[in-house]
Order: sequence, then C-alpha cells, then structure tokens
Amino acid sequence: MPEPIPIKDHEKENRLVNKRLLACAVLVIGITCALVGRMYFLQVVQYDYHSTISENNRVHVLPITPTRGLIYDRNGVVLADNRPSYNLTITRERTADLKGELDEIVNLLHLPAEDRAVFDKALKQARHPFVPVTLFYELTEEQIAVLAVNEFRLPGVDVEPQFVR
Repeated sequence: MPEPIPIKDHEKENRLVNKRLLACAVLVIGITCALVGRMYFLQVVQYDYHSTISENNRVHVLPITPTRGLIYDRNGVVLADNRPSYNLTITRERTADLKGELDEIVNLLHLPAEDRAVFDKALKQARHPFVPVTLFYELTEEQIAVLAVNEFRLPGVDVEPQFVR
C-alpha cells in the first residue's frame, strides 16, 4: 500500500514565517536604534570633548625657509655669507586677544604708533589664521630678550630665526 502523502499545514507555516520575520524586524530596529543613539551621544552629548581633541590633532603646515649656501670667488674668498636675522611672528589661531597682544608688543618694544598700523595691515592681508604672520623683521638682541621674558603673556607670538645675506 502506498504511503499517504502528508498534507501541509499552511496556517502553521505562515505563523512560523511571521514569527521569524518579526524577530528579524525587531533585531534590525534594535540595531538601528543602538547606532542612532550612539551617533547622538558622540555628536551632541560629547561635542565639546571631541571638538577640543580635533583642534589639537590638526596638522600644522609650517613654511620653513631653506638654508642658503655661501658664495665664493675663484680664489676661495667668501663673497656672500649668511647672517642670522630674527623676525617677530604672530599666529592668530593661537591668540585669544589679538588687539591686546599687539598693544602689549608695541609697549614692550617701545615701537612708534605707525608700527601698530603696519601690524594691523599685515594681519588683514593674512588669509589663514593658522599661518604665522611676520610683524617685525630684524629684531635686536635686546628686543629678543624682552620678548623671551614676556613670552608667557603673549601666546601665539614667536621669534623665528632666518638667514639673510
């Protein structure tokens, strides 16, 4: 005698498929909610923390002048040599009170009022806040010493050496 053909229970099969679909949907919705919650936490709740870290993690591109060689004549006598020159630079990004620091520099170095106008003009022409702007060329040793003593009061102000002929 032939074996009876099993008859499928479509209702039971539909319930099983529906349970599996519901479980998958709950899992996907749960993972999506967890990811959205984490994104909210990182971008809104911890914004200040990550903003501060990213500012300190920035790559700074600093232009460095190349060293220049000596020029000799055919007898080996130096025709042109290099001498150090010290320039006063300021980086706007590292400066909290730009006008106050410029006034402080003018007072410390006993510069005339015309130099303050030159400083303002140089800073207006600067395009990027993180690139140092040269305010004063060929500082004397006395001016370098005054700036070194007051360096802690002038964040963003640097004395940079440069060789000139």
